[in-house]
Amino acid sequence: MLLMDAKGDMAKLAGECARRGDRASDLYILGESGNCWFDLFALFDGDPTKVSNFLFETLEERGSGGASRSGSNESFWEENARRLLRAATTLAKVSHGQGLGGLAGISKAINRIVAVRFGNDEEASDTILNELVGEIETAKSDGRLPIDEAGILIDYLKNDVRHGNPTTWGTIANMARNYTAHF
Repeated sequence: MLLMDAKGDMAKLAGECARRGDRASDLYILGESGNCWFDLFALFDGDPTKVSNFLFETLEERGSGGASRSGSNESFWEENARRLLRAATTLAKVSHGQGLGGLAGISKAINRIVAVRFGNDEEASDTILNELVGEIETAKSDGRLPIDEAGILIDYLKNDVRHGNPTTWGTIANMARNYTAHF
């Protein structure tokens, strides 16, 4: 049996099922928590813009992208979901060194960014923001992240994410999550 577990959340369940059926040796799990791994995004040399564009273009061609709002404001939602995906991809790159950690890494980064806006309370959100800014500053100072890219990401987190309209920002976050959920 071959199980592709891009997000890393099915491996445990599949392993239990395989053990119960005395087929554990036949189970190959392709994913971050599996026994096989392939990072599709390595093809893009970890470039956040290329990765986020790939996610959008692939899903738009399949007709299953995240753009769920209709009307003249559709480009607003798409552009902001792209910005969030790019920020998450950059953050995943910071968190995983040169690689992105696959979709699981990008999904985790989206969740960390969402926690800046929707933490349990103001203090928790500020703590998460400060942790992310610290990681970005470290990556900038040790050369893993260009200075301009670090500045853009920090500005995005401090302004767009932390102080954006909760309803608007929640919609944008859900759209970005939708783009990573289809793979």
